[in-house]
Amino acid sequence: LDVRPAVAVLGRLLAPPDGLDGGAEAVHLQAGVVVVVLALDVMAGEREQARERELNVEFGQLQLESSTWGLHSRVAKIASGTLGLRMPDPRRVRVIELRDAVAKP
Repeated sequence: LDVRPAVAVLGRLLAPPDGLDGGAEAVHLQAGVVVVVLALDVMAGEREQARERELNVEFGQLQLESSTWGLHSRVAKIASGTLGLRMPDPRRVRVIELRDAVAKP
């Protein structure tokens, strides 16, 4: 993380107090500005990590919900109960093999 641009901007915004000789006091002021900038960056990173954790939890919940919707027992229950579908009489079932269904060139 390059904080020099932020330090330069903050250095221009924060005019040095009267009597500041540009020596050790200026270095302390610059160090304070760097600490503030780094603290802000850490806080932003923590917010991003928290949001990432929230999204991962939500994704897991959506995966669980998706797998529940596709359960065979649920589909069979809806097919028979809601739609009134029934298994056909085995004598009426015809099996078509793939080799018979594919058109030959």
